[in-house]
Amino acid sequence: MIRKELAVAFAVAVCSIALSQTDKVKTRLLERYPAADLNKDGALSESELTELKRSVRKNRGPAASERSANTGAFPAPAARPTKEEKKARRQARMRVQPSFTNAAYGPFERNVLDFWKAESPAPAPVMVLIHAGGFTGGDKSFWYSHPLLSFCHEHGIAVAAINYRLITTDRYPAPMYDGARAVQFLRSKAAEWNIDDKRIAAAGGSAGACIAVWLGMHDDMGDPKSPDPVARESTRLSFVVSYDGQTSLDPELICKINPIGKTHPWFGMLFGASSAADFDTERVRKLIYDATATNFVSKDDPPVYMNYQMDLTPIPLPRGEQNMHHPYFGVVFKEKMDAAGLESVLHYRSQPARPGEDFDFILTHFDLKQRPAEKASAPTAAQPQPIAPRLPGAGLGPTLGAKGRLLLEEEFDGNTLPKGWSVMSGGMRVADGALHASQTRDGGRLGLFSCDLPMQDAAIQIDFKFSGRGGLNVSVNPSPGELTKHGHLFSVMITTTMWNITEHNDKSDRNSQSKALASASETFAPGQWYTLLVENKGDEVVAQVQGKKPLHTSSKDFHVKKPGIEFRVLGRENMEINFDNLRVWELQ
Repeated sequence: MIRKELAVAFAVAVCSIALSQTDKVKTRLLERYPAADLNKDGALSESELTELKRSVRKNRGPAASERSANTGAFPAPAARPTKEEKKARRQARMRVQPSFTNAAYGPFERNVLDFWKAESPAPAPVMVLIHAGGFTGGDKSFWYSHPLLSFCHEHGIAVAAINYRLITTDRYPAPMYDGARAVQFLRSKAAEWNIDDKRIAAAGGSAGACIAVWLGMHDDMGDPKSPDPVARESTRLSFVVSYDGQTSLDPELICKINPIGKTHPWFGMLFGASSAADFDTERVRKLIYDATATNFVSKDDPPVYMNYQMDLTPIPLPRGEQNMHHPYFGVVFKEKMDAAGLESVLHYRSQPARPGEDFDFILTHFDLKQRPAEKASAPTAAQPQPIAPRLPGAGLGPTLGAKGRLLLEEEFDGNTLPKGWSVMSGGMRVADGALHASQTRDGGRLGLFSCDLPMQDAAIQIDFKFSGRGGLNVSVNPSPGELTKHGHLFSVMITTTMWNITEHNDKSDRNSQSKALASASETFAPGQWYTLLVENKGDEVVAQVQGKKPLHTSSKDFHVKKPGIEFRVLGRENMEINFDNLRVWELQ
């Protein structure tokens, strides 16, 4: 499935270029997609290129080159899931059911929230979750299958996932004011819902993070004299967690990142501007100033944790690479926080967080017990922040036996692969204390690398992090002479939305098929470090990841000797998967 989607994405990009590029590109496209030559004249016309682009973009099934044998036409585009279908899928993956759904916190249709009470005899802290969607879409179901929701529930933290008004109908400041109103509403429910009104924080992604940071920096909007009891409550937060958040909505700053930022229609909807000239009017300039969180940083503001999936690449970006999630937003904001002597944490691709660091930040600032195995002192405000260590295996331990002799330990601290490693295909580099692996564009080659390590009953543990949508496999093969089959023995496959344990087919038997013996839908968020522990003892295999329900299976051939470990990575070009802290033990 991932290969199909990646092929679709690659083909769309190539086709987009081809519409305005040279005959050389057209020739290459024809070689790859011969079925696109509808009139069989040996060349691609503009209309044929347009049809190819349309077909590949919309079709979520076979590639465009796989024309129907019966009709000779391109495959019919599969229906895209509706918003309702997406919501239903998230709801089906939701581990914890809410105590209340669609509780109205204000007078507008989208002023609703879902609330998960904490299992706590004492008043519990609350994490307000604010969905992404560019202020133009999305809803609270964004969080239904998110690991942050499960984490909070497991640690005695109540959760409120909110909807807010969108700029397609209500321009700024409607989304921010709705976020503030939700916080006030929760405080007004403190006694009824067992809430500690002194410990309310907010977390969000993208536009949701923008709202959360804005709330954290804005002066208290509560009005003690209001006739509305909810409006009398404070809007202040204990801290903020921002994933890919915009800390400024000032087009002047955004144009430093994206040169064509002002012309994006999103800004017009946000501030009610119908032309670039409108951004210079007093009315719009006032709105822009008020919408920019960096303008309101003051010494009484709460701590902020920021994590970006992108790297801190040079700006401005090329004109074709608009991006509203660039770490430069975090850099500008952190400079303001440091100048005010306030605590802020900033991570991005080349300065990544350790596994669970955002969760530890939440526990620490809610004055809850931090997980001892990953305890780390927070950097003091305004001091240079070191790259946080990624401590291996916190909370994980084998279930099939006890750890015996340590067979391998790699931390990838140098700039070359250690001895005993082989790279068969893809991109591979060792830098910044981690192994960076990627698929390459040429030939669509998977990132494939291996480590020679004779073993049998063993536990393999490694940290990994996606930088975008992709997949990884940790596989073992039978040693020569152990079995008559050819190919992999089994692998643990992980993508950003699922994971499984697969028993692989015998490549020497055309009727043999690979089988997923254990699988589950799970979220592995890009930009977040995870630790994987794979155990194999006898014919049993167990895969564990922190915060996930383990996978467990068995097969009659799994007990054999293995010559080493193979790793595969799959993703769009320049999308890396990072690995660190590899440990392998005998399992007794």
